Amino acid sequence: MYEVSNRKCFGGPYKVPITQFNRQTWWPPKWIECDCGEHAEHIFYRKNGNPYPTKRWHCDTCHREYQIMKYTTNFILLENDSRK
Repeated sequence: MYEVSNRKCFGGPYKVPITQFNRQTWWPPKWIECDCGEHAEHIFYRKNGNPYPTKRWHCDTCHREYQIMKYTTNFILLENDSRK
């Protein structure tokens, strides 16, 4: 089967798994699966009261950050700040 990304991606309020069939609806994903097994959430920032998406995802459990590579659907690990 066609791989959408190098990580499991989830979209929507109910964490729907993103496949090749619903990718246009849910891309970019709201959550991606982290190395610790939890979900890393998409980071937004506010400017003049309006939310703007970034190209980063943050896991609250292990504090790792991921970034989407430009022109691809693959994610890279930015910070490996795993607090054990």
